[in-house]
Amino acid sequence: MLSNISDRSLLILGAVLCFIAAWCTIGYHHPDEHFQIWEFANYKLGQIPASALPWEFPAQMRPGLQPFLAYCSVLFTRAAGIENPFVQVFLMRALCGVAALFVYWKWLAWLERDLKNPEAARWMRIGLLFFWLMPYLNVRFSSENTSAICFFGGLLLLLQALENQKNRFSWQIIMAGLLLGLSFFFRYQIAFAGIGLGAWLLFKGRPTIPQWAALATGVLLAFVIGFITDYWLYNAWVFAPYNYFFSNIMEGKAANFGVSPFWWYFTEMPIALLPPLSLVLLCFCALGIWQKPWHVLSWCVVPFVLAHSLVAHKEVRFLFPMVMPFFFFAAAGWEVFKGKFWVKPWMTKAFGFCLGLNIIVLIFRILIPAKEIAAYSKFL
Repeated sequence: MLSNISDRSLLILGAVLCFIAAWCTIGYHHPDEHFQIWEFANYKLGQIPASALPWEFPAQMRPGLQPFLAYCSVLFTRAAGIENPFVQVFLMRALCGVAALFVYWKWLAWLERDLKNPEAARWMRIGLLFFWLMPYLNVRFSSENTSAICFFGGLLLLLQALENQKNRFSWQIIMAGLLLGLSFFFRYQIAFAGIGLGAWLLFKGRPTIPQWAALATGVLLAFVIGFITDYWLYNAWVFAPYNYFFSNIMEGKAANFGVSPFWWYFTEMPIALLPPLSLVLLCFCALGIWQKPWHVLSWCVVPFVLAHSLVAHKEVRFLFPMVMPFFFFAAAGWEVFKGKFWVKPWMTKAFGFCLGLNIIVLIFRILIPAKEIAAYSKFL
C-alpha cells in the first residue's frame, strides 16, 4: 500500500506519473489553454495574422506574460534544434509538472506542523500526488496552474520569512511579493485569494513596516514585468486587467458562455471530481476549514470560492488553483473525524473501493490525450 512507502519513494513515483501525463496528455484541457497562450505566441512568432486570433486579442484583455513564456520557449527549443511543436509543448508541460511538485512538496512539509496525526499528514501527501486528477493538472501549461504555482510558492516564502526574519527588509520577502504579483498576471482571478491573504496579514500575520515595504517592492516588480509583457503582446501600453473586467463583467461577455446559480460549485464539484470519493473529500475539506478558521489557507480559499460563486459564469477549472489547500483541509477534517468517531469496518472497505476506483481512473487520465483531436494532428 502507498501508506507504507517512504516519502521519498512517494515523490519519485508522483514525478514519474507527472512525466507520463506530460508526454501523453497532449492537447488542451480547455481551449483557453491553447488559443489564449500558444496562438498568441504563434502570432508574435509571425506564424499567424492578428485577424486569426480570438476576440480577446482586439479587446486587449488577456495578460501577455504566459504567451511571452511560450514565445521564449519556442525560440529556445528551436535554437536547440527542436522544431516539433508537440515536443516544444511537452517540455513546457514537463516544466510545469516539476514546478508544481517542488512547490507543493515544500508546502506539505510546512503543513505537517498543523496536523497532529502523522497518518493524516501521510494521506495528505498521497492525495496531492495520486488523486486521479493531480498528475494531469500539475502538467497543464494553463493560466490556472501557473498562477497557483506562483501564488503558493510566493505565499510559502512569505510565511517562512515572517517566521524566521522578524522586522527585516529581506530579499526572500521581495521574491515572495514578486511571485504573488506574477500569479496575478497569469490569471487575474487569483486576486480573490490575494485579497484574503492581505486581510490575514492585517489581522493575523501583522508584518512589520520593513516587511510590508519588501513585499510591496516585489509586487511592484511583478507589475512592471506584467505591463511590459502586455506591451510586448499588443504593441501598445494597455491596462489589460481593467479591460478584462470591463469586457467580462461590465459588458457581460463572460455570461454569453453560460450562467449558473450561486450554489453551482457546491453541486457540480462532487460530480466532477469523481464520486463517491469526492463526496468524502469535500465533506472532510469543509470540516477542516471549519476547524481552522484562522489558518492562512482558509483566508485564501474561502474568498476565492465565494467570489467565483458570485460570478455568473462558472466552470470547474476556475477552482483548480485551490487543489493544494483542498487536500490539506481534507486531511485536517479526516483528523477531526477520526478523533471523534470510531472508524467502522464498512467504512474501511468503502474507502478501499474508492482507492481502487481512483487508481483505475488515474491510469486512464494520464494516458489519454487531453484533447483527442491533438492525437490526430500529431499523427498527421
